[in-house]
Amino acid sequence: MRAMKGGKPESVTVQKKLIRGERASAAGGSVSFEVRDKPASLKTDDWGRVVAVFVLGKEWQFKDWPFKDHVEIFNKVIGFYVRFEDDSVEAAKVVKQWNVKIISISKNKRHQDRTAALEVWERLEEFMRAHA
Repeated sequence: MRAMKGGKPESVTVQKKLIRGERASAAGGSVSFEVRDKPASLKTDDWGRVVAVFVLGKEWQFKDWPFKDHVEIFNKVIGFYVRFEDDSVEAAKVVKQWNVKIISISKNKRHQDRTAALEVWERLEEFMRAHA
């Protein structure tokens, strides 16, 4: 990890064992994901490596992205919106218009977080296979 001023890393690398498919065999069973918090720091060449985005449900999140609209964004990358299951649906109204996967988690049943995390990984892997 490379640290920025203030000690927060610019990126974190996550090594993930693939579940199935040709990529699992080709990659020796695993793949590395570079996780970033600030897409503004991406260079033009970096955008081709972006495979997923966690959305906040706000239009400003996509300001200065190199895509013309949400349709283009979510055809090129998979989007996830993580919400608490008892949050108001108002927050998710905008997101429902986008091609993103809504993942609901419980504030009180945190043992179910693993299931939500597995859903994210499975959908990401499925998306990557479909767009290989």
